Amino acid sequence: MKVLLLNTYPNGGGAAVASRRMLEALLAVGVDAKMLVAGSVSGEIQSEISGIGGLRHRVAFLTERLGVFAQVHFDRKHLFRYSSGSNGLDITEHPWVLEADVIHLHWTQQGFLSLEGLQRLLSLPGKRFFWSLHDLWPLTGGCHLPYLSEKNSRTSFCSKFLTHCGACPILHSKQVRDGAYRQFEKKLQLPLEHVHFLGVSRAVIQIAKESPLLRGAEVSLLPNMIPSELYAPAVLDQERTERRILFVAANLSDPVKGWDLCERVLESAARISPEFEREAHLIAVGKLHDARRTLERLPIRATHRLHCSSQGLIQLYQTATLTLSTSRYETFGQTLIESIACGTPALSFSVGGTPDIIDPKRGNGQLVPPYDIEAMAEQMVLLSELHRNIDRMAISQTILQFHTTNVASLLLKLYEA
Repeated sequence: MKVLLLNTYPNGGGAAVASRRMLEALLAVGVDAKMLVAGSVSGEIQSEISGIGGLRHRVAFLTERLGVFAQVHFDRKHLFRYSSGSNGLDITEHPWVLEADVIHLHWTQQGFLSLEGLQRLLSLPGKRFFWSLHDLWPLTGGCHLPYLSEKNSRTSFCSKFLTHCGACPILHSKQVRDGAYRQFEKKLQLPLEHVHFLGVSRAVIQIAKESPLLRGAEVSLLPNMIPSELYAPAVLDQERTERRILFVAANLSDPVKGWDLCERVLESAARISPEFEREAHLIAVGKLHDARRTLERLPIRATHRLHCSSQGLIQLYQTATLTLSTSRYETFGQTLIESIACGTPALSFSVGGTPDIIDPKRGNGQLVPPYDIEAMAEQMVLLSELHRNIDRMAISQTILQFHTTNVASLLLKLYEA
């Protein structure tokens, strides 16, 4: 059996991490697996990963982004929350595609596979197709997650994609037959009934089974995996008084990640506890607009890291007091599972896939009702006070079901079914 994984990028973002880990897991058990990405790849990446398109992908990316920028009425906040699928590459003649028995799609937007390219790919005979739902773009008229943050920091959910997209709020549109409507119509024409969709959490599975686009398609649960040999607890200095709050995202400024909510939570926590205000230290990892000025607004000490190596990030997880997520929605919650694997409890709103990971009864963190700022601030203060007394090894054992060997075994059964 020859398996080909498809993802736009080889690095950066949750889908890239998940697809790379899947490739490594398949290779480790002797599967003939490869991964095809858009653009070029560095020489450090193993031979099982190849880039396609180069300049053609760059042109497709820029053309599609310019079109989206116009569609969202030049609102930069929404520029990367929507993909039109208008431009991409034709990969149907690539040798790896032709020889593959199983083609497993991950995240393929931003100039890699257009809707037309998907139509050609999914029409190839003699192939078995799988598609991991790292976000909800395959189910919508173009948005990656149908959540909106308003000026007052309130969050609203758009459920139009469960019937038919149109008058899209991300496009600032009041026309029923707008770009989102037309994209939804095109997706209705794709042979998606030939695809086995893999939801990364129970919440995604439930939504996928309600989608009119996936009627006739098989849907199964396959969570992202964590390499437990890398992500594991470390021995810490128990005399440390600093309360390290870790906040990690590829793009911290993405409205879905809820940086504005994070600021409000920290302000509330500082009001609740003078000790927290004095001892807390926020470490923010990822892209952050105007980072210096943004961090100066916070009531506690804060450090920003734009980039961090895998080993460096593991060390941050291992030495953190807790990992914080204020995301408005998470299909899975990659940073939460990485943190818990390293023995550090996680704190998150109970949204999307986070209840699959955080289990307060087992002591690996706390879930807070969606967008309840005061409740999250109280839990942050409480969790940070207990950091000297937690059993990090016991915390790491609460997510055995996500270990690479367990998830890879389930994946192979799905491939072979």
